[in-house]
Amino acid sequence: MTEKQPKVFISYAWTSEEHKDKVREFSERLMHNGVDVILNQWDLLPGQDQYHFMEKSVNDSTVTKVLIICNKEYKKKANNREGGVGTETMIISPEIYGNVGEDKFIPIIFEREENEKGEKNENGIIPLPTYIKSRIYVDLSLEEDYEKNYVTLIRYLHDRPEHSKPPLGKMPEYFNEESVDLGNLRILIKQIKAFDGKIQQKYVHYKKNFTGNFIELLLKLVPIIDQDLDSNFLQQLDLLLPLRNVFFDYVETIITEGYEVDEILGDFFEQVYNQAYFCEKQSWDENDFEFEFFAIWEMFIGMTAIMLYYEEYEQLNKLLNRTYFLNGTPVMPQQQASKFVRFRRPFNYIEYLKLGIANKEGLPNFAGGILIQRLKKPILTKESIVNADIVLYQLSDFFNFKSRGGFPWFPNTYGYWGNTLNSPQQVWARMKSRRHCEKIFPLLGVDTITKLKQTLSNHTPYRLEYPGDSWHAPVILDSINLEDIATLP
Repeated sequence: MTEKQPKVFISYAWTSEEHKDKVREFSERLMHNGVDVILNQWDLLPGQDQYHFMEKSVNDSTVTKVLIICNKEYKKKANNREGGVGTETMIISPEIYGNVGEDKFIPIIFEREENEKGEKNENGIIPLPTYIKSRIYVDLSLEEDYEKNYVTLIRYLHDRPEHSKPPLGKMPEYFNEESVDLGNLRILIKQIKAFDGKIQQKYVHYKKNFTGNFIELLLKLVPIIDQDLDSNFLQQLDLLLPLRNVFFDYVETIITEGYEVDEILGDFFEQVYNQAYFCEKQSWDENDFEFEFFAIWEMFIGMTAIMLYYEEYEQLNKLLNRTYFLNGTPVMPQQQASKFVRFRRPFNYIEYLKLGIANKEGLPNFAGGILIQRLKKPILTKESIVNADIVLYQLSDFFNFKSRGGFPWFPNTYGYWGNTLNSPQQVWARMKSRRHCEKIFPLLGVDTITKLKQTLSNHTPYRLEYPGDSWHAPVILDSINLEDIATLP
């Protein structure tokens, strides 16, 4: 499709030969940049009526803009209605006064007036005639700003502004979905971002308040265990999303602001787990806490995905290797020294719910199937979530961390990995590069290529798979051959 070519008429005062040359050079450059220019120096021929030329040029329907070249002399002649400038002013001013929305006429400042101190630099007076004094102008009077402002003008004439108004979107969905007030949590995140580090107690306050408020809101979302639980459980998981997303914003803030991720987020998960896995009644069932377990599991996987995205390998290693003191049971909260594998619990109730939902029987794992649909792009995609879940399995096995049942972290989502279960994970596949190996040394707790190879070679992975499935969850050396490690720079 042919684009409409801009066409302009140049209105200026014939003051000096130097000024006329400057206007012509400006017009030549406009022509070179695809703007058709009507200029008296090449369009007004001997014998033609100059006043008819002016009126015709201003009122020409093919002329998209009139550029009014302003300097001290133009301002004087326009205000006093003198000469050709005065005639053009009488033609232009009714157009402007009659239509305040008119944008056809653009003042171009070529030269500033002297101020009371005799200065014509950035402190000089902008010489706008009275009839266009309220119009936005393009300032070409200062050499240091000339090119930037000239490009702005060219963009405007071609209707290619540097900053275009974006399309109108929809109201954020969480306005409708929020069944709890997340305002305080968002304010605390802003305060953490603005924290100047001077009074450390302020940050301690922000951190404690965020964790305390988060736990309070999470517990408000826990579905009531009654005859309607089957229909309410998945609905409450949907209502959990805005709160979960605020936590992920918190994780990104902690990372990008340079705080101690392992200490802050490790304490967060320890406190959330202990508050969520607690009840005052003596009769209880593990399935009663499945909503809380799902929330913690999802947040831990999402946090891991974000840390892998930001390559926070050392901090992730510390989070996975730290000791968590977690409630052994909900009724007698004697805390036990535990590893992160406790944050992944069996989802018996969720798998039971699958039986009552049409077309869900073929899913390899219903909890995993739910998780991979709860995205927060650009970081939390299906691929990054599944990868993080598998990495947690691989590292729990690598560090020999076992659950109460004697297993590593079970990756519920591994059946959704890649096009085939043989698709390589980039965090391991890139170990062909020595540079990448050195980056992930802290993640695996090694400090040389030799130790890396030896550790991987000596490690016998604990292979896990879904019941009755012949495909096991990927292990590290499924993504790279041992002999290929560090063979590239």
